[in-house]
Amino acid sequence: MRDGDTSDQDTAVLQGKPTAKKSQVFYLMLMSQRSNLHSFDPFADASQCDDLLPAATEDCYIHISIQQRNGRKTLTTVQGIAGDYDKMKLVKAFKMKFACNGTVIEHSEYGEIIQLQGDQSKNTCQFLVETRLTKDDHLKVHAFLAH
Repeated sequence: MRDGDTSDQDTAVLQGKPTAKKSQVFYLMLMSQRSNLHSFDPFADASQCDDLLPAATEDCYIHISIQQRNGRKTLTTVQGIAGDYDKMKLVKAFKMKFACNGTVIEHSEYGEIIQLQGDQSKNTCQFLVETRLTKDDHLKVHAFLAH
């Protein structure tokens, strides 16, 4: 470029037009390429349509029961969730939301059962209805059961 020549950006500045700096352009390019800034729904594969999916098994009920362990310790069990749902993802969501520990147990008669520490029956019911995995009338909450 010669001394008398002016670039397009210099001409734009002289004419009073706004210009983008190289750092701003680089930042915008970088941000448009970032894919981890979008929100992630762990249950997107479970509820892709607008109406409620049958999260319950054939008998149409999800059974939530509380078992007394020793002393004041209790265990919440959730059974009857259909096999279409990844129970480990549900347990992970329960653990993060309720601040408790949990696991999936394989039972010979009832299949996979979710176990959560503490009395999480109300929280579990509320979570399943809020995430639209089931309707409120498809939930059965049972009182303390002997183990």
